[in-house]
Amino acid sequence: MTSRFARMAAAGSLIVLLAACNMTVQVTTQLNDRGGGTLGLRMILDKEARGTLEESGGGKGIQALEDLFNKLRDSQWTVTRTEPAGGLDLLATRAFKDPQGFATALSELSSGRSGGPAPLGGYSLGYVSHGSFFKTKTNFTGTVDTTSWRLIIAAALTKGNQQAAQQLLDSASDSFHFEILATLPGSLTIKNGSGAVSNGQAIWRPALGSRVDIAANSSAIKTSSLLLVGLPALLILAGLGWFILGRRQRPLIAEAPTPADRRRDRIKLPQPAEQMLAIIPDPIAEPVAAEDTVIELDVHEPVRPAEPTA
Repeated sequence: MTSRFARMAAAGSLIVLLAACNMTVQVTTQLNDRGGGTLGLRMILDKEARGTLEESGGGKGIQALEDLFNKLRDSQWTVTRTEPAGGLDLLATRAFKDPQGFATALSELSSGRSGGPAPLGGYSLGYVSHGSFFKTKTNFTGTVDTTSWRLIIAAALTKGNQQAAQQLLDSASDSFHFEILATLPGSLTIKNGSGAVSNGQAIWRPALGSRVDIAANSSAIKTSSLLLVGLPALLILAGLGWFILGRRQRPLIAEAPTPADRRRDRIKLPQPAEQMLAIIPDPIAEPVAAEDTVIELDVHEPVRPAEPTA
């Protein structure tokens, strides 16, 4: 049995063994509008799945996962390890600047080193970005092939019975999840494969033991280009509007004089005195002759003594 067959047989056996537990394997791609991004591998095991791997085969199952992420760390991947609720969450990420860097990272992800077979089956991913001054278009494509799992399980567990091997894979699909996730810049559309878009992310969950072609497209407007062109145009329009309104409108309330205005008023040259209004005197009354003057005085009549009575 070759080393590749041994690894695939172990992986298939673990999948069947974990049928009663919960385990999720994710291959994630995050692309930006500059043609680069991040590639990642994440494995999430609940408490029961972790315990199963630690107890079976003297802990070789859990050790195989730890070795995979340790090799990725040695290849300059960023690796984090947490234990939520007694389970295990392993995450490895690698940044890249262009499609060539993505291909190199994907090759390292295949077996924790450059080159070699994929530990979880066959998958190939790639992308192409087309950029213009205002817009970036991205095409993400790939193939996920897990048919070899059915062949190996049939040889190792079901005595060559392909149908029984597929039934084992189907029974494990409820608890073992293999996902391909892609985050692309801009609006995202699924073009191939039975995938779905959730929160701006394309998600494919290929059935175990199948071969699936996947594809997604996205289109994004470059905000930097819009700012480069739009901001000066907005400033010009704002200045033109301010100029036109300033010429047509008069201030309703006079502005209070500033200290500079007061200083200018104090040093102004004296202005010619304003012409005073003429004061016209009242006409003088003509003198009245004395003989013509009659002065009436109120003179009381003298009181006469009372006549004696007889």
